[in-house]
Amino acid sequence: MISYVLVFSVVLYSCWLCWVLFYSWRQNTILAAQGASVAATILFACRNEQKALPALLASLKSNSLDGKDIVAVDDGSTDDSVTLLRKAEATGLLRLMRYVGPHGKRPALAAALATFSTPYVLQTDADCQVPSGWAPKALQILASTQADLLILPVRFKMPSRTFWADVLQTELASIMAVTAATARAGVGVMCNGANLAYTLKLWQEAAPALAGVPFLGGDDMFLLDYARHKDKQIAYSDAKGTWVDTEAPTTLGAFLHQRRRWASKWPGYTSAWPVAVATISMVGQIGFAGGVALSLLGMGGIFMYVALASKVALEALLLSRQLQKAGHRFGLGAFLFWQVAYVPYLCAVAIPAIFTPPPKTWKKA
Repeated sequence: MISYVLVFSVVLYSCWLCWVLFYSWRQNTILAAQGASVAATILFACRNEQKALPALLASLKSNSLDGKDIVAVDDGSTDDSVTLLRKAEATGLLRLMRYVGPHGKRPALAAALATFSTPYVLQTDADCQVPSGWAPKALQILASTQADLLILPVRFKMPSRTFWADVLQTELASIMAVTAATARAGVGVMCNGANLAYTLKLWQEAAPALAGVPFLGGDDMFLLDYARHKDKQIAYSDAKGTWVDTEAPTTLGAFLHQRRRWASKWPGYTSAWPVAVATISMVGQIGFAGGVALSLLGMGGIFMYVALASKVALEALLLSRQLQKAGHRFGLGAFLFWQVAYVPYLCAVAIPAIFTPPPKTWKKA
């Protein structure tokens, strides 16, 4: 009986992988004429990012918006971040705002957004690096889709290719594949504030609801949750020139902490989709681990072998394509690592996230 249950769970998960493959494989929206864009302000929040800021500021210099604002809002940095931002402000690159309320990325962004007048916002993070021409390209896509919320892709920036880098990029590729598929299917469940565009009107509508959420971050996911709940237009594009590189966790502990922080926001969502997607993934991966265990004991059977092989093949296809789109190569070692480590990883992230209260700070002082 248990063998049939495991086969069913793996088959169900494989059907989910086919669904993700179908929607993530779809083409990007046909772009408006070159130069067509919308008026926007680039926004990022900062707290103790003196090491990462030089790369972001240098990359923003290649993203002129015809004189439109770039706004940095500092949330009580205690390092030299403010000094760096003031120097950038003196050159005319950006406008610096000092947030003085209770610490939190979302409240800091809300305070900045309350002063905006441009109809669109293009958002990134202080620990990111954007490609040349990123802003014009993103706004061209926004003009084409006429979306209320445009989700754009992220990847980890790595100085060299190592096994650890492959492990991180492979895991993030799985997240980005689900991000692309669910957004293109009209039920977006993931986005990242490191690369996001939205209408100021959407934020203004969502602000009262977001203000009541007991999390200091989540400005991106709770905005997506609101947009989906209110049937707003959500779009996704991973066109060339839109990929933003974000700082990668340097240790396993930092990686797990980041994922637990992301997962811990689940009680604040109004939609069941994020929990449903996480549940499908967990059931499928646990079923796969159980199926492998039975097969090693000689208790699998032909249907089990076919189900396990199909799951592995579909994941390899999905991840290799997603990594290729991000400009990375498929790492067989990292792929095999996740085949073994994914269930322990899910337990290490999901179980603490269920019982962990909202964090008191979004960045360490």
